[in-house]
Amino acid sequence: MLQAAQERLLQSAHDCSEGGFSVCLAESCIADKEKLLGAQVDYACGLRADRILFSESQSRVVVSVRAENLERVKAVASQHHVPLAEIGRVGGDKLRINDTIDVDVYAMCEAYYEALRRCMEG
Repeated sequence: MLQAAQERLLQSAHDCSEGGFSVCLAESCIADKEKLLGAQVDYACGLRADRILFSESQSRVVVSVRAENLERVKAVASQHHVPLAEIGRVGGDKLRINDTIDVDVYAMCEAYYEALRRCMEG
């Protein structure tokens, strides 16, 4: 993915090291409070949902790319023997992961960024 980043093919990249796949996606959706982005993700891998959603992995990265760059990113990944799977689309105002998660990005943003303030206010 380093080469893809150097070629400026990636819109975003986030590892799955803290909280796993679902936390990676949620943080990506609310990373820019001024421009929240939803995502529709579908995966089929035969593993239990909790293992997919919350298994932490420092070497697993979720990237987003423009449609016109997808084939080049696939080629770069293949060249370096990096497994790559197209899992969804960015857009909308909800994070949807299969039939398991369906959350409004504005609600996620408010919960994430306002939690400490609410705790301190009692």
